[in-house]
Amino acid sequence: MQKKALTEYGKRVKSRLIDLNMTQEWLVSEIKKQMPDSYVDSSLLNKIFVGEVEKSKIIPTINRILQIDTAD
Repeated sequence: MQKKALTEYGKRVKSRLIDLNMTQEWLVSEIKKQMPDSYVDSSLLNKIFVGEVEKSKIIPTINRILQIDTAD
C-alpha cells in the first residue's frame, strides 16, 4: 500500500511540529484539552494531512495550538 502525499497544509503542520520539537501525539493531546467533546486521534490527523478530510472543526484548533497563520 502506497503512502499518500502530504498536502501543503500537512507539510506545514509537520514542519511546525519539528520546529517546536513536538510530536503528533502531543498535538493530539493538546487538541483533546481544547476540544474535550471532539473525537481526535493520529489517524484523523493523518487524514487531514493527506487531504482525505478537508473540512474539520479541528483545523482551526491545530492552527491556534501551533500558531499557524492561514492568511497566506
